[in-house]
Amino acid sequence: MIGCAEEHPEHIALPRGCLDDLETLLANFGIAIVADDKRFDGSPITATFTDELTTEQRAAVDALRRHETGVLVAPPGAARPSSPRH
Repeated sequence: MIGCAEEHPEHIALPRGCLDDLETLLANFGIAIVADDKRFDGSPITATFTDELTTEQRAAVDALRRHETGVLVAPPGAARPSSPRH
């Protein structure tokens, strides 16, 4: 068993990816979760994307935006542009 939780005096800290499974598990026992989200959103930067996404890349971006957490797994070449650059 691999444990990634951190035990604190008044709470338990879990990796974000565990929340859905934890909610399901506790709901089965009639236990409600009280969550205090302490994530840091980072610092804003100014950047401009100047290329075009392929249809597959756009679909991946759209799918990721529907979730708060997740991992994108893309094979080599998945980021290649739709037309060759000169």
